[in-house]
Amino acid sequence: MNKYFILIFVFLLTNCSTDTKTGIWSNIKKKETHNTNEKILSENKPDSKSNEINTNIKIKLKQNYDQIGFVKNNSNNYTLFNFDGDFKKSKKYKFSKIINQNFLNSQLLFTEKNEIIYFDGNGSIYKLTSELELIWKINHYSKNEKKLNPVLNFAYVNNQLIVTDSLSNYYLVNLNNGNLIWKKKNTSSFNSHIKILKDKFYVIDLNNILKCYSLENGSQIWEYKSENTFIKSKSKMSLVVNSKQVTFINTLGDLSSLNINTGELIWQIPTLNNSVIEDSFSNVFSDLVESNNIIYFSNNNNQLFSIDNTNGKVNWIQNINAILAPSIIDKLIFIVTNDGYLILLDKNQGSIIRSSNLKKYIKNFEKKKIFINGYLIVKNNIFISLNNGKLLKINLIDAKIDNLIKITKNQISRPYVNNKKMFFITENSLYKYN
Repeated sequence: MNKYFILIFVFLLTNCSTDTKTGIWSNIKKKETHNTNEKILSENKPDSKSNEINTNIKIKLKQNYDQIGFVKNNSNNYTLFNFDGDFKKSKKYKFSKIINQNFLNSQLLFTEKNEIIYFDGNGSIYKLTSELELIWKINHYSKNEKKLNPVLNFAYVNNQLIVTDSLSNYYLVNLNNGNLIWKKKNTSSFNSHIKILKDKFYVIDLNNILKCYSLENGSQIWEYKSENTFIKSKSKMSLVVNSKQVTFINTLGDLSSLNINTGELIWQIPTLNNSVIEDSFSNVFSDLVESNNIIYFSNNNNQLFSIDNTNGKVNWIQNINAILAPSIIDKLIFIVTNDGYLILLDKNQGSIIRSSNLKKYIKNFEKKKIFINGYLIVKNNIFISLNNGKLLKINLIDAKIDNLIKITKNQISRPYVNNKKMFFITENSLYKYN
């Protein structure tokens, strides 16, 4: 287990919610009303302004690196990565432009052989080596479909790659050569990550329906219909799976946990009040993150949640505005807020240990409308990617800047680390740094 050491004595703050009300138990697949749970919701939207807290505290992480990383990670928890690069040696692989910055909603897929799977603006799938050398390229779309610039999502098991897209297609290809095994059509587009467990895979479509499909032939095994909205959110929806349950959040902020085999509802809770739900198009949620059977996630309505995944019990709610998923390392939660703060919390109590303003290291943060696209914790540093193509390197020990690195003049995705190399996606290129 990772350990953290406080180098300067600190009294943990206690400004967190300790709400512990439970979720709803049910054995039906149709979503019920949840008035009995409305007490857990904030009546008014909390203040979103962050402040610096305990900036003199120093943190050091034990170097026990993430063994799963971005390979078949069903918990979405990206912890501590191993990377020592100086950003002086890089390589770039160019592809057809992905329009409308949809690459920010996509994700690189890494295999256990350190190979990379990605796509381009025409829907072509690429398989690359870790040195960005092409192994194969394939396209399974018609001429008209290519013009629609599909956005693809990936997951794989053994030598099979499952693909879902923004055109309502889902299909299986041979990971060795890219050949199509089967291809089917859903009634709605897909806008979620894909999770695979044994011979099934799980996805969410734009109608807030969680689907369970067979990997063998793509047939639907079961579905769960949560409440739908007329206006479709552009935010990517999130789910986590374990051996017993699949847990997901819909665009209304309803968190539901289902039996992994049957789709029967285990528990369900709302996380937004009615006034916020009415504006569902603007609601943005971070990915769900599971650690030790606890679900963590945040939203742009100033809430960071800790919820027991076994029964839906709310452990605590903290007033933090963030759409980037938290990282859970041992007893600590790391999260970067929408207004540019790096916050460390105690994961059991939700109390803030340290809050550091990162905007002071970024010139004209508000004036130039700079925002954070993603981050990754690497040894005792956190790398933060910005929409101006730069990478901010912050020393975790004291939250002070170590470097500001220019990757490109265009937007860059979150950082990825695999096999001691760091990667970034842009709208038309994949970058690698040793």
